[in-house]
Amino acid sequence: MSRPSIFALWFLTLACGRGAAEPARPTASPETAATTAASNAPNEPAKPTARPHEIECPGNETRAEGQSFVRDGATQKAHLAIWPPGDTSVEYDFDYERGDVAFALYRVVGYAGDFKHTIEYRYSFRAGEPLQCLRKDAKGSEAQVAAQLPKAENEKDDCRFAAKTLALGNAIKVGAGNGDALTKLACAL
Repeated sequence: MSRPSIFALWFLTLACGRGAAEPARPTASPETAATTAASNAPNEPAKPTARPHEIECPGNETRAEGQSFVRDGATQKAHLAIWPPGDTSVEYDFDYERGDVAFALYRVVGYAGDFKHTIEYRYSFRAGEPLQCLRKDAKGSEAQVAAQLPKAENEKDDCRFAAKTLALGNAIKVGAGNGDALTKLACAL
């Protein structure tokens, strides 16, 4: 089952930190990013630049795509979507502070006809170690899940997915040189 990409919506609501904002202009090189940063108003911080990550999973039906948002040469946010075979999708949203993963939202969605089950894992990190691991979930129709999930109680989680989530967050950072590691981790789901 094909799922639409949510990058545009996610970028508009999160990447700029200002709610709905104009989308960033994609760039192909650090030189272009420097030009983009220099063209912003002098009293405003540089707008994040979107950098797509094409991920091909050889030998299986898993599809994946990612995007990093870079400001002043450092990754600020990243998103990774993975569609393993079957009726499941997996998404990761990462926030970075001083080059390290500070927060990760790991979302697993299972579909069975009109029924949807969404589990969200929320991980806070400091110096590569999980500080807090929380979990929430919702079940029902698309509309029911959309209404239930924001109101669902956060439960303590045992951090069992924190290490892999952190590894993916480090692999998707722009400039990490981890294309092979990102592909291997994303395609292993």
